[in-house]
Amino acid sequence: METTLTQELLYLYSAPIVAIAVGTELAVNYAEGHHYHDKKDTIASVLLGLTSVVVELFTKVIAFFVLGFFFFHRWYSPDTSTWGYWIALLLLQDFGYWLCHYAEHKVRILWASHLPHHSSEQFNITVGFRASVFKGFYRYLFFIPIAFLGYHPAHILLVYVAGQIHGIFVHTRSIGKLGFLEWIFVTPSHHRVHHASNLEYLDKNYGQLLIIWDRLFGTFQEEKERSHLRFGIDKSSLDSKNPLAVTLFEWKNIRQDILRRDIKWLDRLRYIVYVPGWSHDGTRKTTKMLQSQPPKQA
Repeated sequence: METTLTQELLYLYSAPIVAIAVGTELAVNYAEGHHYHDKKDTIASVLLGLTSVVVELFTKVIAFFVLGFFFFHRWYSPDTSTWGYWIALLLLQDFGYWLCHYAEHKVRILWASHLPHHSSEQFNITVGFRASVFKGFYRYLFFIPIAFLGYHPAHILLVYVAGQIHGIFVHTRSIGKLGFLEWIFVTPSHHRVHHASNLEYLDKNYGQLLIIWDRLFGTFQEEKERSHLRFGIDKSSLDSKNPLAVTLFEWKNIRQDILRRDIKWLDRLRYIVYVPGWSHDGTRKTTKMLQSQPPKQA
């Protein structure tokens, strides 16, 4: 209970810091003559964030009991009084998040949930609020092995919350590259790549706190020309400033695909669990297919 309260206090104490960061970013952008904020877009991001927080009040209870089941049947009981416990937990949790984030870009039904976070055509700290309403229903499942290894569910969720707060601050165009830190931690430069819709940047840099997982598993991409970045989902029919439209956008597309009359039942399942962009007749292209095509000649 005490650790769960600490999670909420982390959110509470970080709120004024986030507010100051947003104000500073606005001031810097204004002074430099940049237009990286849009009023309606910011409102949509805040509303999506608030909705996600409310939903997580309920899903966190479910997560605690599911993780608790595996913790009760744990394979090992590490010593919680050492720094090693918390360092190992941070590494395990961060890798669990990386794996979850990777799956969100590779499994269409998870992408449907995650898409709202990528929907904004802006990139600023408020975009970090633009969370998925449905993430709390499945993200904790990727932390089950950690609980089975003997790490307390409350501790797992505490480290997760701390990572989420860090994740807000990497949503900015006002900070350049950070020297040697670029080799270890997820920085604004890395996360700009993740959100960019430029073809070479798609499905890269999934890390939340540490960039080492992307470097290890071949999903790392360095930022090149910052001024050439494009953000948002390449869908002309997506209204990125309407929270409800953003939340339901890909779910509606999935529904439309699985209700087609000209496909087999197995293909209906594939439209749910295969990579986004897959189609039964090859009329669409996945990110991997697009990136494998030779570049167009000028």
